[in-house]
Order: sequence, then C-alpha cells, then structure tokens
Amino acid sequence: MKIDDTIIQQTDVLKQQVRSSETGKNQEQPGGERIAPSPDIEENVEISSRAQERRSARDALSSVPEVRAQKVAEVRKKIEEGTYEVNSGKIAEKLIRESLFHNIA
Repeated sequence: MKIDDTIIQQTDVLKQQVRSSETGKNQEQPGGERIAPSPDIEENVEISSRAQERRSARDALSSVPEVRAQKVAEVRKKIEEGTYEVNSGKIAEKLIRESLFHNIA
C-alpha cells in the first residue's frame, strides 16, 4: 500500500478523534472543523477469556512474595551452624537437565 498525504491526514483525524473521546472535549480537525463527542454513543469493551486468565494469574503472582523469608532464614541458620549440606548430585542433574532443555528449545 502506498502511503500518501491522504492516509496521513486520515490517521491524524483518527488520532484526534481518539483523543477527543478520551478527554471528552471538542477537538479541532485539520480544516478547522470541530469534533464533538457524541453523548448518544455507548462504548463497551469485552475482555477475552484468555486475557481474563492472564490478569488472574498476574494478580495471583503479585500476591506471592518473591523471596520466601522463612526458607531463607532456615538456610541462613544452617550455614551459620555449619550444618548446611550441598547435594552435588542434585545440582549436577539439574544443570544437565536445564542445559539439554535449552539446547532443544
């Protein structure tokens, strides 16, 4: 599609109409004509079920703390007491698994 002055002018008009509907004030078009918001138009927005699920998931995640303070305190105490044990087999297994996963994806 060729972009010419007509399309640019139409885009400008649409932008002004959007601004007009957002602010509720009269806006002026490029020819001096005023755009008044129509009180007769009712606007409805429907959110898809997938968007609603995403919002619910985001809200649920925002309520969970990023750091589990109790777990951190337990590990810190074990380290200070010298009783914290590292399972090198588990660490190696997870490193290999993650490496293989990233190479496949």
